[in-house]
Amino acid sequence: MKSTAFFHVGFHKTGTTYIQDLLRQNAENLPNRYHFFVQGDAECNALRRSFRHRGVGAFAESRNLEEVEKTLLELDEIAGERAIVLSDETIFGYLPGKYAPFNIYHDLGERIEFIRKVLSNRDPVFFIYTRELTDWLLSVYKEAVKGHREKMEFESYVKRMKIGDGLVPLCQKLVAEHGETTITFRDMDVDNDEKLGVGTALLRWIGITDEELNAIHSVNRQNESLPDGILKAILAINRTSLPKRAVTTMVNNMSLVVTKQSKKKSK
Repeated sequence: MKSTAFFHVGFHKTGTTYIQDLLRQNAENLPNRYHFFVQGDAECNALRRSFRHRGVGAFAESRNLEEVEKTLLELDEIAGERAIVLSDETIFGYLPGKYAPFNIYHDLGERIEFIRKVLSNRDPVFFIYTRELTDWLLSVYKEAVKGHREKMEFESYVKRMKIGDGLVPLCQKLVAEHGETTITFRDMDVDNDEKLGVGTALLRWIGITDEELNAIHSVNRQNESLPDGILKAILAINRTSLPKRAVTTMVNNMSLVVTKQSKKKSK
C-alpha cells in the first residue's frame, strides 16, 4: 500500500499561518507516523526557490524542474515510510507584486500534476482552503499595503491578479482535472463558524484521530478582520508617498485599536 503525501496548498490569507504555527508548536504532540514540513523549513524553502518563475514561457520551460524533482525526492527520502505532510502556500503561488505580474495561481494545476508524477511511489493529495472572494481580495491587498509592495489602487490591483470568477471555480476546475480523491477544498469561514477551526479540519483530513487531537494545543492568534472604515483608510494610506515604516506602523496601530475595541465589547 502506498504511503500518502499530504500537501496543504493554501490559498494565501485563509488561515495558513495559523495552521503552520499549530503544526510547528505541536511538533512533539503530533503522531510520528507523519513527517511534517512547514513553511520556513529548509526543504520548503528549497522547493519554493526551484518552483520560482524564471521568465515568460510555458510551465516546463520557465521553471527549474530538475531542482523541483530533486527536492521532492529528498522530501520522500527524509520521510521514509512515514506519510509526508507539507504546509506552505508560497510553493503553489505568490502574493501579487513585483514577482507575480499575473494570476498567482495560473499554473497551480501543472504544479500539482508535476508533484504527482515525481512522487508516483506515494499517493499525493492536496488540501485547499477558500474564502469569500471580496474578503479574500481585501485581505491580500492589505498584506501588500503592509509590506509596501504596491502603490496601485485596490481596483487596479484586483485586475492585475486576473483571478477570474474566484477561488471556488478554480478549485472546481482542479477537481475536474485531478479528481475528488486528489483535491479537497473547504470554506475557511464555514469551518470557523462551525467552531471546527481550520487547524482541526486539516488535521482530521490527514487522519488524526479525535483522541490524538486532545493532545494538540491550540494557538492563539489575533483576528485580522477589519471594519470597512479601517479598510478604506488603509486604501487611502496606500496612495500616499509615506515611507514603508510609517505605513506599516499606521496599519498595525489601526489593527490594534480594532482588537482592543472588540475585546471591550466581548466583556
